[in-house]
Amino acid sequence: MYNRQSNIYRRVAVDSAPPTRILSELLDGLLADLSGAAECIEARDVVGKARRVNRALAIIGALDAALDRAAAPELTANLARLYDFAKERLLHASAHMETAPLLEAEQVLAPIRDAFAQAARRA
Repeated sequence: MYNRQSNIYRRVAVDSAPPTRILSELLDGLLADLSGAAECIEARDVVGKARRVNRALAIIGALDAALDRAAAPELTANLARLYDFAKERLLHASAHMETAPLLEAEQVLAPIRDAFAQAARRA
């Protein structure tokens, strides 16, 4: 019963949240998962690494799917390429148990998060 109530609360919170807050939380979660995946790789925790990488890939997939390509074709094409790069780096890091590719993905994604946060503050 508690899980059902918690899921209902979570759904209402997401449905009523402004898109900028949802985007901010997704990008924050994505960067946290990259950091967590690196920690798991360093600890040789394959299960934890897989969980973090899978969640990060799901977030990137959701961000990519949410792009409104008709509204801003050049911007969304650039973001899609950056998301593809981040996905490739995540998959490489996961397959080879290396942390460096995760840092590369973070270096691409952190400025996106920061730019969206700045835009949200101005709006």
